[in-house]
Amino acid sequence: MSRLLAALVSVGLLARADAPQGEFADVTKAVGVAFTHANSATSSKYLVETMGGGVALVDYDNDGRLDIFFTNGARIDDPMPDGKRPDKTDQKFWNRLYHQTADGRRLFIKAVNTDLEHPVSALITLRGARVASTGTLERVHADSLTAANSFRTPDAVRVTTRPLSGSNALALVLPSHSVSVITLDLLH
Repeated sequence: MSRLLAALVSVGLLARADAPQGEFADVTKAVGVAFTHANSATSSKYLVETMGGGVALVDYDNDGRLDIFFTNGARIDDPMPDGKRPDKTDQKFWNRLYHQTADGRRLFIKAVNTDLEHPVSALITLRGARVASTGTLERVHADSLTAANSFRTPDAVRVTTRPLSGSNALALVLPSHSVSVITLDLLH
């Protein structure tokens, strides 16, 4: 047994000596990525709370650079009544999309309100990043899930754009059933 262990240790040392050396640096703070997974722990141990969230590296805007998408949990009652859906209205449960720009100087924040009836107040706090004093808020909003623009209803789905005061703490009201995209320039 001791010969086998010695042989395995020797093989392990040889393999390790020949392995290429690599170095990794944590740049999440520097590039403004601050994500914490949140879920609702219950005594029922529902699948959505025990499996946790996920992450995808995807070029969502087809610009040749990978963006980061984090999925998050939701508020779940214990026990969960039949027909009730998990609640993601609290911003700590929101999914996050971090968009990578060519120069690394622009931050895009996507906030989605899936509630069909109520607006949601949101406080978005940026840590580890300094932002310019102005930004842009673009919003897509519709009155129903089935809304579609047509000749008869050309404004059923509306897109609005307005300037936004840049800050590391942004207070917004997200209209019911809307997607908001905040664009901020980062200062290095």
